[in-house]
Amino acid sequence: MAKQQEGKGGAAAGKKKKKKVVVEAHGQAHIHATFNNSIISLTNNKGR
Repeated sequence: MAKQQEGKGGAAAGKKKKKKVVVEAHGQAHIHATFNNSIISLTNNKGR
């Protein structure tokens, strides 16, 4: 059985702070549909 390494490569070792996104009530929906794929992008009015 392989030994686990402590301190390197763990999920807790390289935690980054998440960016908080404020959800607005108004925005835009961009829809790109092909034969077997559908891509839907939701943005606010600033394009974020």
